[in-house]
Formats: sequence, C-alpha cells, structure tokens
Amino acid sequence: MRAHRSLWLLMVAVALPLVALASCAPLRAVVATTEGLMGKLAPAPPERRVHPGVEGVCTATSINWIVPVIEGVVLIDAGFDESGEVLLRALRGRRVLAVLITHAHPDHRAAAHLFNAPVYLGADDVPLLEGRYRYAGVMADLGRAIGTAPQPRTVIPVKDREVFVFGGRTFTAIALPGHTPGSTGWLTDGILFGGDAVLSPTGDGIYPAPDGVTEDMRQAYQSMRKLERLPITTLLDAHFGKLDNPKRFLRAAIARADDEDTLYDHPSPRPVGCGEP
Repeated sequence: MRAHRSLWLLMVAVALPLVALASCAPLRAVVATTEGLMGKLAPAPPERRVHPGVEGVCTATSINWIVPVIEGVVLIDAGFDESGEVLLRALRGRRVLAVLITHAHPDHRAAAHLFNAPVYLGADDVPLLEGRYRYAGVMADLGRAIGTAPQPRTVIPVKDREVFVFGGRTFTAIALPGHTPGSTGWLTDGILFGGDAVLSPTGDGIYPAPDGVTEDMRQAYQSMRKLERLPITTLLDAHFGKLDNPKRFLRAAIARADDEDTLYDHPSPRPVGCGEP
C-alpha cells in the first residue's frame, strides 16, 4: 500500500498544534518523545541491533551505531535527543573520533553537537542541517517547522566515494540521494550503514523510507541500484537494524521501482522502528 500512514503522520497530528507556540528545543523534545513512544508500542526485534564488532543504540525509533576502533569509536548518526543521554550512556566515556551522519533529518543528528569530533555529512544535506532547506513533502517539512538542533562544532561535507580512515578502520561515503538530497551510506568492511536510504522494515525486502518523508522516490530507488556494485554483506539501517545479504532483495526492489503502480509501495508501518527499553 502507499505508505501515507507512516509514523510521521502520527507525529504531525501530535506536534502541529504545538508548532504555533514556538520552534524550540522543548517542542523538538515533545516530538522526539512521541516518536519514542510509538517505537515502544510497535518495536522492531531488538536482536536486529546485534552485529559482531558494532553496537546498536536506540533513541526514539532511530538506531545509532557505535563502531569501536583504535583509541575510540566512530558514531553513525546521533539520534533525536539533543541531550544525548542514551548515547552518552552507551559510549561509556569512550572517545568519539568521528560522527558520520547518514542524513540531516532531526531524528538522526540531534546530539551531534555534543561531541568535539568532526561531523561528516553529504554535501547536499548541509542546507538541511542548517535549517535552510524547504522540504517537498508536508510530513518531512515538520522537521523544519520545529526548528533545528544546535549546530555541530565542525561539519565536513563529503562527496560520493570519498574515503576516510578513523582509528585504523576505513569508511567510504556512498551517495544515496532521494530520501534527502545528500543522503549518504557509510561502507566499512562489508557493512553498509544505510540510514533511511535503504531500509528493511520487516527483514524480507529493502525499500527507501516511505513516501511523504522521502523527497524523490524515483531518485531513491535509482540510488539503491548502486548496491549491486558494492561489496556489501550486511545492511545496518537506521530504524530497523540488521539485514544479511541485502542484495538478494535488490531485483525485487528494482522491479517495484520500474512499475508506476508499485513505486510507492511500502510495508505496513509496523514495526515503526527500534524501541527503547
């Protein structure tokens, strides 16, 4: 079915009456709390946040991935909670060498400002990070309506196939535009951190994020075709978690994208994402 009843619809219903009050941190906290409650009601299986050598941390239905490296960790995404309480507890005092953002939606970058480490982000998402981008979709535009989280100290725009080494481990930026203009996957040792550009809601297929929060669905599927040429054995997405051998679902995804009747198909929004304990 066309996924117009996603979690974001519920967030809009709760948050829009509050938007008139202010675009401020307390309002963003209300939206984040609402999303977290929805995750608790219909969570993705917690075992999907388990992968050797990687730690999955749930913050309000978004998964933040911690990758231990020499002399610290690399953080993939920074959640919806500007206080970073859950993330900081999971980090246990370890030094964050880099924060790699998959895209600049508010539920993936809110706590990035807490770290001294540079924040790496797809170049075309910098206007979104700074609150200068106007969304095409009404639901996605909620992110702009509630204002932006504090800006990270250092932002480094990245382009497709740029390679970085942190703590002895190599990460390659893979441009996956469509969900947002600068959506970026991060590839390391066969793992693709796909953000919302490549999701597996129920573990039996791959999809972009639903219509309404994805800016350009055709472009999102075009980006997904890149998976065929990448050395990927595992997908770790930003809401549902782990999927082994995601390429086995690529042919079905491309066929769906090539048919106007199925282009916007998406699994039912259950589960809605990870659920915090």
